[in-house]
Amino acid sequence: RIAAEHQQASPPVPSDLADLAGPAGLSPVASSSAPPSVPKQQPQAAISPAAGEGAAALRMAVRALHQKIQAEFTNVGDKFADEARKIHHGEADQQNIYGTCTADEQRELAEDGIEVLPLPDLPPEH
Repeated sequence: RIAAEHQQASPPVPSDLADLAGPAGLSPVASSSAPPSVPKQQPQAAISPAAGEGAAALRMAVRALHQKIQAEFTNVGDKFADEARKIHHGEADQQNIYGTCTADEQRELAEDGIEVLPLPDLPPEH
């Protein structure tokens, strides 16, 4: 959110989003699908310094979350949907995994009662 000079800045973004990884059994999935469309807003007159600081804090938190998941979860790559099903049905050991799947696979997992957490993409470095 970009605040105009006459508006208050958004509340600060929590610096520790590691809890988003969730309890065991809720596995993140890196998704290449685009985020849902957001209604367009009118351009604001000015960018507040707090907005820039909030964006930087959010970027750092997302980067920290990615690092935590890469360090503590098993990367199953594009076999995420298959591995998540095996774990859910008791055919594989219970573990935290991450990987990629298509939007269709993600929908099918949800229909099967398998909860996944899409990870936000990392913004490019400037």
